Amino acid sequence: MLEFYQTDLVEKRILAILISNVFVALLSYLIYRKRVNNKKFYFLQYKTAFFYIMSFGFPMIFHHGSFFIKGQLDRIFIFHRFSEAELGLYAMGAQIAFILSVFILAINKALVPYLFEKLKQGSVKLKDLHRWSLLLLLIVPIPSLVTLIVPEQWLLFFLGKHFIGVKYYIIVFLLATSLTIPYLFLVNYLFYHGKTKEISFCSVLSTMTYLGALGGLIFTDVVYIPYASVLGTLGILPVLYKITKRVEENEYATH
Repeated sequence: MLEFYQTDLVEKRILAILISNVFVALLSYLIYRKRVNNKKFYFLQYKTAFFYIMSFGFPMIFHHGSFFIKGQLDRIFIFHRFSEAELGLYAMGAQIAFILSVFILAINKALVPYLFEKLKQGSVKLKDLHRWSLLLLLIVPIPSLVTLIVPEQWLLFFLGKHFIGVKYYIIVFLLATSLTIPYLFLVNYLFYHGKTKEISFCSVLSTMTYLGALGGLIFTDVVYIPYASVLGTLGILPVLYKITKRVEENEYATH
């Protein structure tokens, strides 16, 4: 749609997102109807589903909302403070780093069932997740280091000569994105035990840390703004470590 229209591009983008979501919802419903033979629902089923959504799903609003805030809210604060050229480099760096985020989330989705099975069998303990999370911190800088040694001319070949300086933003945003790897390892443990309130608390705390850092860095220079994302993710890891430890102790106490 953005290729066919030249005006009201913001509205067209929102409309495109809406159409894609409706299409996915309809496709999911058609697949569901094809696989489910008994389509009758009773009041008790609706009641059970409603309480499930309220108890498990409602806290997830804060969890997913925090990702949206950390991914989009910075644009609102910095929009009027810096030049279009600086904002262009900033946005391009964030978008390229987002590619890594897609891969991380896809791999996480694929590994979660196996992780849950291992936790259920007892072959994987929380101490293993803690150890793996610490080891993963060693590979967090790797995407940024790889980008660091890549000549900027290669990036400009694909992006265009007007994006001189974008390499710096890609490096920092890749660092912030890579920090979600140990974060997801620990959060998955909370998901396994259904601790959605604790997950929401961590997400809100991470967002508050991010907003606090953003509020301070916004008065400096645009090159420092990406570090708000780094601090927001890095600052929550010690809290997640303590919360997962407490959840494990509570689980042992109840069994």
